[in-house]
Parts: sequence; C-alpha cells; structure tokens
Amino acid sequence: MIIAMFPGWCQNLKYSCSLHIHRELVPCKSNVHLWTKQRASWGRSSKNGHRRFSSFINHAAVDRLGQAADAKGLSLNEILDNLRKSLGINNEDSRGKEAVLKGKGRHLGINVIWSLRFRPDGAFCEDIKGKELGFKWGFDGGEHSSCWEMDSSGVSRSIECDDHEALLVGAWVRTGCWLQPHLLERFDVHMTNDQLDGIQGNISSTSYVPQSDEAGQPKVARDPPKFRQQQKSLVATAPAGIAPDASTTKASSITKAEDAAANISALQVPGGKAKDASPTCNSDMAKSFSSVTGNYSGSMVSALMNGFMERRVLMSKQLSQLPAQPATITLRLKGGKILNRVKVCTANWVLLALEQPLCGDTEAWEIRQWNSTWQGLKFPAEMKHYAVGGGQHVYKCEDFQLVSYSPMDTFQLPITPLLPMDSSYDTTKAPQVPVWRASSGHILIRPKINSSESGFMVVDTGASGFVISPKAAVSLGLDVFGELFAASISGKIPAQFIKAKTWSLGPLTIHNPVMMTMDLNGLVRGGPGEVIGIVGYDIFRRAVVEMPPMLFLDQGADGSLQAQQQMRTGIFKSSGKRAVVNPELQLRSISSQSGISFLRSRTARAAQPQLPPFTMSLYNPDSYCSGHCNGYSGPENEGSWSWYPLKMIACLPHIEVSFPNVTGSSIQSVLLMLDTGACGADIMLHARAVREMGLEECFEAEESQGSRTSSSSSTSLGASHYVRGVGGESGESVRVHMVELPWLNLAAENGVKFEQVKCMYAKGVGGLDISLYSGGIICGDLVARAAIAIDYSRKRADCPSCDLCWEEVSWIQFCNLG
Repeated sequence: MIIAMFPGWCQNLKYSCSLHIHRELVPCKSNVHLWTKQRASWGRSSKNGHRRFSSFINHAAVDRLGQAADAKGLSLNEILDNLRKSLGINNEDSRGKEAVLKGKGRHLGINVIWSLRFRPDGAFCEDIKGKELGFKWGFDGGEHSSCWEMDSSGVSRSIECDDHEALLVGAWVRTGCWLQPHLLERFDVHMTNDQLDGIQGNISSTSYVPQSDEAGQPKVARDPPKFRQQQKSLVATAPAGIAPDASTTKASSITKAEDAAANISALQVPGGKAKDASPTCNSDMAKSFSSVTGNYSGSMVSALMNGFMERRVLMSKQLSQLPAQPATITLRLKGGKILNRVKVCTANWVLLALEQPLCGDTEAWEIRQWNSTWQGLKFPAEMKHYAVGGGQHVYKCEDFQLVSYSPMDTFQLPITPLLPMDSSYDTTKAPQVPVWRASSGHILIRPKINSSESGFMVVDTGASGFVISPKAAVSLGLDVFGELFAASISGKIPAQFIKAKTWSLGPLTIHNPVMMTMDLNGLVRGGPGEVIGIVGYDIFRRAVVEMPPMLFLDQGADGSLQAQQQMRTGIFKSSGKRAVVNPELQLRSISSQSGISFLRSRTARAAQPQLPPFTMSLYNPDSYCSGHCNGYSGPENEGSWSWYPLKMIACLPHIEVSFPNVTGSSIQSVLLMLDTGACGADIMLHARAVREMGLEECFEAEESQGSRTSSSSSTSLGASHYVRGVGGESGESVRVHMVELPWLNLAAENGVKFEQVKCMYAKGVGGLDISLYSGGIICGDLVARAAIAIDYSRKRADCPSCDLCWEEVSWIQFCNLG
C-alpha cells in the first residue's frame, strides 16, 4: 500500500459543519500528499517579546485584556461581520466581478508560476505550472458539484470525500468566499466563548442564524469593536495630568498601541522553529522603545517610567496569562466529516491560518500577510501550505485584479478521453502479459522503462503513483528533481521525482511518466527477480486490467499443503491444484513463551512463485467490453452484470463491503480501500473504524478465545502482530490483532461472498487510517481468491450474482467513472 499525495490541492473531506470560537494555544500540525502516509507537526515556541518593551507596554496589555473580553462577548454574526468588513467581502466595487491572484511560488520542491481566480458564487480555479510538473484544480460553485483536479500528465478527475472537502474549504477560506452568506449556509455553524483570563470558565454555544435585513446579508454588529476604537482605553488609563503631545493625533497613538499589543503573540509553525506571525496581526516584536513612544512628550515618558514600575510587574503577570494565539473558528461542511480550524486575528480582523485533519494527521495553510487594494479589498500576499507529508509549499501574490466573469467552463471539470493523450496501444501486440505472484503475496510484472527491461514492478491498487528505486533510477540515467513525502503504514517517507521517456507493458506505452523514488528493500520476498518499483494508479487509469485468480487451495493432494479452513469461500469449488501462495507479511508474534521473532505465515512454507507465470490482460479503455474475460466464459454483454460504484479517494479505489461481527449478531457496512499490495490478511480495519462500529468488545473476546485455542503460529487468531509498510525502519510499525469473520460480502449485500475471512484490526493510531470515510483496506489475499478486472476510467464496479461461476471462479469487475 503506497499513497503518493501530490500536494497541490488541499488534499485528499464531509460532515455537519460546526463552528466554534475560542482562544487557545495552537498546536498547528501539518502534512503533504502521497499515499503511503506522512506526518509533520508544527513546533511550539515563545518569543517573550513583551519583555523588550518599557512600561508603556503595560497600557497595551491592559487594552489587550479589554479587547479580548470585548471579542469574547460578540455574537457569531458580529464576529463574521467584522471579518467581512475587514476583508472587503460584498464590497460594492467587487460585486459581480471575478478576482484573480497571480504570482510565483515553490511547489513540491520546484519553482512554479501560480494563479488563483475566484468568484462570489464560490467558483474557483487554481493553476500551478513548473518546468517539470503542473497541476490544476477547481470547482464550479454548484451546491451539489464536486471539486476536480488535473495532474501533470493532463488527466483530470472529479474528487470525492476527504479530497473534495479539504480542497473546497481550503480554497474558500484562503479567498474569503466562505464568508459569503449564501455559501456560509452550506456549513453548520456554532460558537463557543471561553474565559480569556487564564482560567477555564463556562462555555456557551450559539448557532449561526443568517439574518436578512439586507438582501441576504448578515445583520451588522450593533456595537462591534472598531479597529481603532479597541485601543482607546490606552489613553484613558494615562495618569491624571499627563496627556499626549498636541502634535500627536489620537489615531497615530492608537496605532502604536495596537501594534505593540498585537505583537505579543507569535504563530507556531512546523519543525519546532519560531517564525514571525502574520505581519498584519503581529507586525514586529523588535521595535525600539523610542519608536514605540515617539509620539509622547518627555514628561509622559518619564511618568510612565517612574510611576508604573510596580504596575508593570502586575501587567506582565496578567500578560503572561493571555492566550498567545488568535481566536479559533471550527467549521464543517454539512454532510461532511472534516472539522476545519480557522485562526482569526481579532486585532485587525484577518485570517491567519487553516488546519485540516487528513490521513490521520493535520494539514495546514498559513496566511502570512494581507494586502489592500484601492477597491477596499484585502487579499493574501503570501500563503504557506504545510501538507500532510511534511513538505512546505509557498505561494506569493504579485498581482491582484478584478475582471469580468470568465466562461463557466473555466471552473468545470476538463474533458479527458478514456485513454489519456500521453498513452498509446500497439494493436499488433496481444493484450496478455505474464504476471507472477511472489511468496510474499505481491503481484509482479516486468515492464520496459526507456525500452529496456530493468526488473520487476509490484502491481498495487493501493499506490497512487509510479514508484522506482533510487538504484534503478541511477542505472537508467534518470535525474531526480523536486521533493515530497510518501505515506505508508510505517509513516512518512522522503522521496523525489524522476521522469522517464517511456514505460511499456505489452501493448500499452505511457510517454513521459513521472515516478517517485523510494527504497523498496525487503518489500517482496520469493519473487522471480529484483523488484525495482511499484505501479498503481497510472496503469489502472490507462488500461482495463484483468487479473486471474491466483490463490488456489488444495484438498490434500500428495505433496501439497492441506487447505486451511479460513482460506475457503462459499463461491469456490476445489481447483485440485497446489497451494500457490498465501502472502507472507512481516509479522512479529508477541508471546510470553517465545518472545519476539520474525515468522512466516502458515502456508508460505509450501508456497513458491508459480512458474510459468499467470497471465494478466491489458485492454484499451476506449474499446473494452466485459465480454473479453481473458478466456473465461463470462457474460457476453454488460446486461448480465450488476454494476456498483467505486469511490476514489487520493486516487485509490474504495468499495462498500458488509460483514457480521465475529458472533454473527449484527451486520456492519463499511467503505474499504482495494489494496492488492497489502498481503498477509483478507481485510484490515483501523482502530477508529473498530471503535465507531462498536466491535472492540466483540473482537477482544474473540481474540482472547483464539489465544487459548490456537496454535503457536504467527498468524494464529488472537496473536498480536506488528505490520510494517514500504520504507519502514525497525520499530516503525502498526500493532494489529487477528480475528476471523464468518463471511464478507463485496460490493453489496448480493455481491460476491467470501467465507471465513481473516481480519486484522489495529488498536492504536497508525498508517491504516487514511480517510475519515474509510474503515481500512481489502488486502491482496482476498482479491487473489477471484478473477478481477479493474478500470479506473469509468469509476464503477460490477460483480456477477453469487450463482454465476465460470471455470470454478467468480469474476469481479471494477471500473471508475472518471
């Protein structure tokens, strides 16, 4: 299982959106996008900058305390209205106009030209172009529309679930579109107010209710804290008889105080390094005393210095109790699952940051500065994207324009043919190609890269992109560029890119494919040769791939292993063949008797790579029909098939399954990722799914029973194991436990039924949890029981009825609707 998260969009979510407002220290975490799983966290630091100021800062501290209290008492509508007024939302000059931001940046480690255009109706389109790579994504503003993206090869697709939510909310927050009343109604919004004096107090919650005294516009706050009026208490608290110089205007003195007060906090950023917060809210902690007090007479400065030393100590103590971060708004799309956190500067009423939970971690956007235009609008001058893999992407705006509306197709999903333009088929070559199943359970092919056969590659539906080993890249003379982090079960893995001239397998040729470099040592065992890479989304998007059943179970023929009961299904008859391979997963059995050891799976001892190999077929998606069936006497037309939809999350196929708990007392339904690269079990469930489905007690009871009755085998029921993913080091693993499910239905209640299913489930946080919508993965062991056809170009899955059996197997066909 490998996911390449190409962080251009706010990647790779949907629940009922609630909005809370409170102040807190912000543990900003972040992440980048690739599928094998990545993490990066924002460090925490403190500048204690207020100690650099004279006693003058005590007045700012008093005012900041008052300002915090004022902000705390505002209603949700008033908070949002202050943001609208500050950012120029619904400005008369901008109504009916399209905003365009242009500039330069750095994305995935390469220099890029960047542009973002957006409209008040929520439509947007963002474009990133570099020398080696380019990406585009957008949304047409429709209430029931989906976001879309286009990769560097020009292949476009609509995106769903986590991907859709993260991209949509990320773009709307950065542009301020979410503050439009008609778009805000797409969120469930609530507000909570916490005590701001360092002591946790009662929390009150109110729901956001649109008000319509002005054609859909929220009611203006009755008495909101004006941006300059918030600092008037500074002058009011000056000692009797002391006043600012006559030459000093009230506005300028307030501005000085506001800057000093706002500079107290600093924004937390990844890597544990302190960085300046948004210049708008925290301008410059290093102002000299003379610059801060330059608008006051010498007598006032003297009084401030001599008359308030004791008060300075008191104010410094109060200041230290103030939260170092701005207000936090949490919001979630109606029907969505991502709980987004928006950081708001209440001194200048601008947005500072956005945090989004993705792939079991947190992705973040930081807006470092807001600039104004003559139309009274504000736009982000610099944005940093801390993606889920740990990478950072920077976009700097150099130009802002208001233009007439672009044609709607600018914001709609670009049309892509079933066979992308970068691919071709040689009709003189047969569609059949050899494929091997290693003793570790991995499916292997031998393609040509730049017209030469360099080694074997793993066929992995759980990989969102091409992967090649650094050694193979060097031997092929391919130069690396860029930077990214891939995510696996083991955690984030640093990687780079290479671009080949061609990649060929059978009749299919892909031109200029982009691949990630990644160490694959120890991934595959018992294969026919050196494994140099992994192929996933790229081949399945460009071909209908038909794979035969590869896991045959014997019934006791001489010299073969007895068929294991848990490996049988109700839809298979005896094949009369030897056990070909039961995948071997890196498992460490935890036992008080045997300690920790690396062991093989039960049937791996008798399993050897099948020679000659199996046959896999590649068909042009433009001309494919389900009557091919690779030699099996399948249905002659699609009317004999039952089609089921697939969901594509992070370029990976997901399908609904149903199964009973281990006692058979209840039926569970869950979305699982189809992952032919994960071996050693039939399905894996992550800890959150087990908890949400209420299976903890049931599984633990079964696990306990299995521990008392099973053998000492490493795959015995009840045993604890550590699963390690691609690129994982020693100790970088996920602890899992094994139970057996009576049966599992694939695709639907009347779909293909598998009996006695080995289920691994995790008890802690780990790389299995890649989406808030999915519960885990369908592993290669289960997939190998049946023939399967995969077609991402149509996004659908069709399975025959359970009573349809051809050549003693059932045929499962998956397709993807684009």
